[in-house]
Amino acid sequence: MILIVEDNAENAELLRLFLERKAGLESRICVEGNEIMRLCHAGLARLVIMDIQLHNTLLDGKRVSGVELTRLLKADPRTAQIPVLL
Repeated sequence: MILIVEDNAENAELLRLFLERKAGLESRICVEGNEIMRLCHAGLARLVIMDIQLHNTLLDGKRVSGVELTRLLKADPRTAQIPVLL
C-alpha cells in the first residue's frame, strides 16, 4: 500500500484517485501521526508520499512536520527501508 500523508484533503484525495484509477495502486490517506507510525511499523506501507509541512498532524500529542516524521521513520530499523517521497 502507498501511504499518502497530506493534510490538505483535496490534494490527498486527488493523489489517491490518481494512484488507484490511473496506476492501479492501493493507497491510503492518513494524517494522524500515531496511525502513520503504526501502519509503517506493521509493514503495511510500501511507499510513503509525505507532505513537508503538516499543519495539523500530531504524534503523541505534539505537532510534527513531514520532515520530522521522515526522520523518525528513517531512524527506526523497522521502517528505515520504506521509501519516503517528500
